[in-house]
Amino acid sequence: MEKITQLHLVYRVTDMIPNLLMLVLLGGVFAAFLFYYIFFQKGKDGGVVIILTVFTGGIFCLILWISVKSYVWNREIYNSKKLLFVEGRVMNYHPMPYQGHAHETFKVNGVKFAFSDYAQLGIGGYNNAASHGGVIRSNLYVRIGYYDNGERNVILQLETE
Repeated sequence: MEKITQLHLVYRVTDMIPNLLMLVLLGGVFAAFLFYYIFFQKGKDGGVVIILTVFTGGIFCLILWISVKSYVWNREIYNSKKLLFVEGRVMNYHPMPYQGHAHETFKVNGVKFAFSDYAQLGIGGYNNAASHGGVIRSNLYVRIGYYDNGERNVILQLETE
């Protein structure tokens, strides 16, 4: 079996902050509604603004909770040393189209992986498809640390040649 001795760490779940961009955007929308209500709706009927503020705040809190929960879960699995590792060349590679609507899929020594840039909330792990700047491609030598969440193999560590 071929083995590459010099691999480079590309992704490790403990180095990532969960869905930071989405949280910042939603927090910004929530803050904008709140700012508008406080400074421009004084003494006026601000029913719509209140509803939008509560709705946006609720969505923000829900996504924050889901993101942090999956991040903490994945980090605990990573730190508990319960990861499975597979090493070899990427085979049966099918890239995700730029527009999404499909998962990027591949196998390494018979272990199947699938992920999408668009369908990660609550799962976490590596999800950067090649069409969006990810590193995985056909015939690339990789070492992957993963666990099976019952739905798919979640990548918590990725090393490449």
